[in-house]
Order: sequence, then structure tokens, then C-alpha cells
Amino acid sequence: MDKTPTSQASDVAGIKASFALDSGHPGLGGNTGTNLGEGHVALDAVGSESARRAVDRVSMTAHQTVDRLAGRASRLAAKVDEQTQRLVQAPRQAWAYSKETVQTHPVQAVALSAAAGFVLGWLVSGRLTRRRSD
Repeated sequence: MDKTPTSQASDVAGIKASFALDSGHPGLGGNTGTNLGEGHVALDAVGSESARRAVDRVSMTAHQTVDRLAGRASRLAAKVDEQTQRLVQAPRQAWAYSKETVQTHPVQAVALSAAAGFVLGWLVSGRLTRRRSD
């Protein structure tokens, strides 16, 4: 720590230059109008190389975290888009399948419809009869 005033001044100038933070990530300085470099003013007074390295590591970790989160968000958005497309296509595919089945097996389609109608009518009329008797 035996530094001359000139070497301390050059260290402080070097630290100021190295902490000019313009990351390009919204919320991390530069483009947002927020000057994160203000937090480094305290380090200018210390002039510590280890403090500068620690801030560099924190800054790099923050950038990596933002990049990783952005990648995950992008993958999640792609999955949501894919699932939305499947949900939109499902009714169309069901209608096409039903139409094809009725055209290839008309007798079975009529029999199935009659059976479904019978069961539905039986369920509804049975419930109505029970309510009337109560």
C-alpha cells in the first residue's frame, strides 16, 4: 500500500474508466437512463484492485444471469406458442375425423347416435321422474 499520490491518481482514473457501465441490457445501466456507475464512486476512493475485480465478477454474473433468463423465457414462449397451435388445431382435427368416420361407416354412426340419444334421454327422464315423486 506504499503508493505515491501519482500512482494512486492513475489507479483511480483506471478504475473510473473500467467501470463505465453500458451493458445494453435493460435494467443494467446505459440504455435505461440509470447510471449504475454511480455505485462505483465509492470504489474510486478505495482504489482497490480486488474491489474492482469483485465488481467485475458481479457484473459478469449479472449479465450471464440475464442472458440465461432471457433464453429460458424465449424457450418457454416457444412452448406456449406450440401448445396454443395444438389447441387451435384440435377441434378442426376432431371435426375432420368425425366427418371421415361418418362417411366411411354411416350405419355405425347412426346406431351410435341413436344409442347416445337413448342413454341421454333415459338419464334426463329418470332424474326428472325422481324429482317429481319427491
